[in-house]
This record gives sequence, structure tokens and C-alpha cells, in this order.
Amino acid sequence: NVNHTKVWFHTYIAAPVIGIYDGMLGPGTGSFFTAVNLYFRGFDFHSATAYAKPLNAATNLSALMVFILSDSVNWLAGLVMIFGQIL
Repeated sequence: NVNHTKVWFHTYIAAPVIGIYDGMLGPGTGSFFTAVNLYFRGFDFHSATAYAKPLNAATNLSALMVFILSDSVNWLAGLVMIFGQIL
């Protein structure tokens, strides 16, 4: 019992808009993806958050590629932050 209008809106409107937001600003993107998955896809909370993870990773990798291609990455700061997250 899939609402195809909601799935279409999720795929072609909500996900790209959230992806653009993530590339420009970022905070709360996982929560936005989760909320969109709950409402538009009809997932339960556990599934909605599970599906939000790869979407969030994809938008982060896309933003990183844009910054790399525009030679706008501060590699030293990034490596320090990676090391801090590992600790």
C-alpha cells in the first residue's frame, strides 16, 4: 500500500533539497532525512533512521567532492578532526 505521490516527492523534491542543505550548512541533516522517511516513505522510526544513514553519507561525500574539485579543502584541519573523532 504505497502512496506513489509521497514516494515521488521524497525522491525528487525532499531528498535533493536536504542534500543541498547538507552541502551548504549541514546540521540536522540526519534528522531531516529521518523525518522525511517517516512521513513520505511510511517507515517505522528504526527503518527511517537506518535509511537516513546512507543518504547522509552520500550527501557528505558529494559535498566533499565539490570542495576537492574546487580546491577548497583545508586538509590539515580535516585530518585533525578525523583524528579527534577516532579518539
